[in-house]
Amino acid sequence: MPAGNAASKVVEYAIQTPHSKTVLMTTEDRAEAERTLDMLGEGQLLMRTVTYGPWKPAIDDAHDLSA
Repeated sequence: MPAGNAASKVVEYAIQTPHSKTVLMTTEDRAEAERTLDMLGEGQLLMRTVTYGPWKPAIDDAHDLSA
């Protein structure tokens, strides 16, 4: 995640096995994800782009995610 108030996009890689709907691991390091996939012997490498926005001051109802 970016430091300070900077916004950025990162690519994350994940591993999913053939018999699972959940992701086993997430990393920004593709080589690490590929090594893990090789170690498991089966599954697929997934990727997504995640955008992190700038930090904002916390407000009293910050836990309310409906906004």
